[in-house]
Amino acid sequence: MYYLGISFLLLIFNLFIKNTNNIDTPLYALRSILIPYNFEEGNVIFINLILNYSIVIIFITNIIKNCNEIFSMSPYILTRCNKKKSFKKFFFRVFKSIINLIIIKLIIDILTGDISSFENLKQLISCYTLYILTINIWITTTILLYILRIENKTIYFVLLTVILISQYISFDIGYFSIIVFASKYTLEHYQLVVGCKAILGSILFIFSFFRFKKYEALGGEKND
Repeated sequence: MYYLGISFLLLIFNLFIKNTNNIDTPLYALRSILIPYNFEEGNVIFINLILNYSIVIIFITNIIKNCNEIFSMSPYILTRCNKKKSFKKFFFRVFKSIINLIIIKLIIDILTGDISSFENLKQLISCYTLYILTINIWITTTILLYILRIENKTIYFVLLTVILISQYISFDIGYFSIIVFASKYTLEHYQLVVGCKAILGSILFIFSFFRFKKYEALGGEKND
């Protein structure tokens, strides 16, 4: 029922963008929400930005929810697995649950995207590469904050605040494109942005893994 509701919401987002602008360009809704910027007029499209924020909130809420669930079971998991296996369970359990949301969004974007050529398919893959790499950064950051025993509400507030503000700032300062889905600079420097996202995600993953050793030694208490 939950995923059905999310599917309906994402469908409404895409149809709203298409019908409001009356544009049949392939993947227009996907790209407009991913990069809510009018390149011709040189300004942010605030309605699209709100939809972008809504998708961010959906993903962050689910990441926090799943992290909270898996970390609440940490005393049980840590007594039955070694450090390496425990960390893998923590990370992949969260990532696996978020994959469901990504697949739902992908299906909605395909159904409403009017894909008509191989070039459109390449654009779809490019967009979802950004989504997956960015969400990986958010997941590893959240796990790291849980390992550091930051309170659940604080993690939620800090992550949302940083990401939402960074998304807006990224239209003026391209460096912030690394921690948000995309900005107006992403298309021009796509390979650089993708590379930086991949590197940052890897660094966070490795750092979280080594910090996990201390968390394991303390018995893995639940974040309040």
